[in-house]
Amino acid sequence: MAENEKTEITQSLLRETKNTQVMLFNLLSWTKSQMEGGMKVNLNALKLSEVIEACLKLQHSAALEKMITISNQTDPEVCVLADLDMLKLVVRNLLNNAIKFTRPGGEIKIISEIKDGQGRLIVQDNGIGISPEQQKELFSMESSSTYGTNNEKGVGLGLMLCKEFTELQGGSISFTSIIGEGTAFNLSFPLHSLKESDVY
Repeated sequence: MAENEKTEITQSLLRETKNTQVMLFNLLSWTKSQMEGGMKVNLNALKLSEVIEACLKLQHSAALEKMITISNQTDPEVCVLADLDMLKLVVRNLLNNAIKFTRPGGEIKIISEIKDGQGRLIVQDNGIGISPEQQKELFSMESSSTYGTNNEKGVGLGLMLCKEFTELQGGSISFTSIIGEGTAFNLSFPLHSLKESDVY
């Protein structure tokens, strides 16, 4: 077997392993949320920029493989009240989707801002976009998983979990999408006054 074939097979196996890890983690999180008592929410003051940096480290190799540029434009001064583990799960899923549906060589922007008394986080890509039909059921169990631009596959739970976990923290999630131009997901959480002693 030629070296380039070995490399291609290895990369394919690694990609499938990472996708499986994401799917299993989402399934486990969803199962926990459905159990009696549900998920315990532990709200803390969190700097959005630090949460993003931690999540980007986990997504770096997936973005690198598709030569996708991720521009982190989060403001280090934006601090919100949220659950660290839940927020990380939401952000990881949004980043995973953005990478999945962005073409090789594309771009993803992550922006934070303060608007209407809320801390907002925007994950924006210039990918393939979401069809109007899919948009109607995007956050529901009826939403079916679709293949990414490199044939990445999921189980359709990611965005449903994003909505459920965001709302459990007292936040909200919305999106805009245009076919062929890309998608932007918007998260909003209650602001928290920035005191270093309080920040998790």
